[in-house]
Amino acid sequence: MALAAAALTALIAVGCSSGDETVEGPVTVYVSLPLTGPRAADGNDAADGARLALEQAGGRAGDLEVKAEILDDSSGAAAWDPVLVGRNARAATQDSTTAAYIGELDSEPTRASAPITNEAGIVQISPGAGGVDLTGTAAGYPDAPDRYRPSGDATFARVVPADDVVARATVAVAAEDASLARIVSDGSLYGDLTAE
Repeated sequence: MALAAAALTALIAVGCSSGDETVEGPVTVYVSLPLTGPRAADGNDAADGARLALEQAGGRAGDLEVKAEILDDSSGAAAWDPVLVGRNARAATQDSTTAAYIGELDSEPTRASAPITNEAGIVQISPGAGGVDLTGTAAGYPDAPDRYRPSGDATFARVVPADDVVARATVAVAAEDASLARIVSDGSLYGDLTAE
């Protein structure tokens, strides 16, 4: 939850300071996370973190009033729904009060929303998407990360390390004083990718 709070604070600060433009509130931070389905616990934790950060800031960023628009990006049965992810990102781009976008929780839905928010020049930060391709080149992802940056500007950030960093750190810790190591996956998409 602390990461979501830090993300909201950073987003408000960055999203509300757009150069020479004078922003008059209120401004909106869109939060798109899985609030139902198999990732609901994690999504609701991150959404609660955003709410808490906003509450602790008194609903303000400096002199601006800030409100959060919390949206579900899951249809319930799946971890995320591509239609809902696109709808949520487009809702943010069509709202003239949008200061920033927090989402998505995982890399795959972030790959869908990032080009939409980027094209509109909206800062997007993910509380959990560690996909290497989102911020750098990666095997199996041609044209990454440029494919997520149609505007040519980098507008995406995350508050977690990239998956390759996590994998290397895990291997380094496991290798300490070990005579034998085995890499296993829990069968989840993230587990399989990290094990590779």
